[in-house]
Amino acid sequence: MEKVAKTNKRSKDTLILATFPGLGKTYAAKEYPRLLDLDSMYYKYMQQPSPNAAEEWKGIRGREPNPDYPKNFIEAINSNSDKFDIILIPFVGPEIIVEYLIDNGYNCRTVICGFEMVEEMLERFRKRNNSEVFIADAIRLAPLLIEQYSKPRYRPIIAKQGEYLIDILKRERLLK
Repeated sequence: MEKVAKTNKRSKDTLILATFPGLGKTYAAKEYPRLLDLDSMYYKYMQQPSPNAAEEWKGIRGREPNPDYPKNFIEAINSNSDKFDIILIPFVGPEIIVEYLIDNGYNCRTVICGFEMVEEMLERFRKRNNSEVFIADAIRLAPLLIEQYSKPRYRPIIAKQGEYLIDILKRERLLK
């Protein structure tokens, strides 16, 4: 991917956490105003879900891609980095984003679940009404993503059974 936008010092100092789905990005951002839940689906596709249907909308096939993605998503990260201490981005989907951020010196880490948490995560997806396609994709991709993004390059934080993102952020002393 070409360089997307000029970055400033603040953009690269803000912590960007690429997290597995179902760990509680949205909840954490509602509880802590210095966290931003920046979901790539609003940048990746032309169609937008209704405000109350975002979880059900994930995994739907046939959506028209946004030709400005991923440039528009990187620009959103840059434009919000001076407003938030931590920007939370979804893990499944923007792999190219994680690579770009790390390759360009952003303070980016991954938050992954261990293999023992896969069943727990699937139950979380069902409780929040994710589509069956989303759940099937999660089952198929989880082992590959856990293996890939647990490498030192990604400075992974491993979620423990029963943990949500707020628990992880507290354990890692990342909340101010």
